[in-house]
Amino acid sequence: MMLNAFLPKSEQRYAVAGMAFGVVFSVICLSIDRFFDNKNSLLDDALVAPTSAAVLLMPLVCGMLFYQWGRSRSRLVSELQLRQRTETQLIMAVHHDRLTGLSNRFCAGARHPLFVAAGRHRRRSWRAVAARSRPLQVRQ
Repeated sequence: MMLNAFLPKSEQRYAVAGMAFGVVFSVICLSIDRFFDNKNSLLDDALVAPTSAAVLLMPLVCGMLFYQWGRSRSRLVSELQLRQRTETQLIMAVHHDRLTGLSNRFCAGARHPLFVAAGRHRRRSWRAVAARSRPLQVRQ
């Protein structure tokens, strides 16, 4: 809830998550570098500055990548929601009258077997209820 107030768009939330991932990744890389520090290497001094710069730029790069990922995801979600709304409107237009909003012939024709089956079921259940509720007739 609090994050939605500060970062209203999902792309922004993805960017913050990417930056956090980049920071964690940088810390892990730096700690591994310090753990395996080898002072005897001749290439060590030549690689320290570019490696440090790359590690420091990692949160920015991850933030931008996650932002693009979130942006494409939010576009996809909005397109899917638009498609679902359009499909619902088309189904409503096909099956219902525009003026009254009642079902049209196409919808009634498609539901005709269901209506017949429901009527048969009701008739059977009604006969069973009527047979049970009929008073007993005494023969004379």
